[in-house]
Amino acid sequence: KAEISTDSLGDEKLTGTVIKIEPVAKDEDDDPLSLKDDDEDEEAEFIVKIKFDDMDEKLKNGMNADVDIIIDEKDDIFKVPNSCIVKDGDKNYNIYVAEKEGDHYIIKNVPVTKGIESDTEVEIYGQDIKEGLIVLNSPTDYKIGNTINIKDEH
Repeated sequence: KAEISTDSLGDEKLTGTVIKIEPVAKDEDDDPLSLKDDDEDEEAEFIVKIKFDDMDEKLKNGMNADVDIIIDEKDDIFKVPNSCIVKDGDKNYNIYVAEKEGDHYIIKNVPVTKGIESDTEVEIYGQDIKEGLIVLNSPTDYKIGNTINIKDEH
């Protein structure tokens, strides 16, 4: 399963099925005799062939695209920015959340287990994670047990 995005699609994503991933990364200039500067920040690009579920006229042959290849799916998993995870001294991971109690929110520490990570986000799960918690993205700015006000934008 794959989700495809291109500049021509804007925020829209197409779906499809991966048919083939070339086993060798694409050369930047496709000239095998050229000398390359080995830049550590450069990402390897692979040619991927995808069968689209539905075509979009904004997509044209030869266009570059970003593809998220879905290798596994899980239920009851949440994802948060990496910066939300706090590690205590014993290799345990926590998030700080604001939980509604009456007219205000209380800062709480919730233990979590980390799953798959990307450069910016990590999946988390744990018995105390539930809908309605507000995960705090600057956990060091808060103290457990403090009361905070959160403006409701509805």
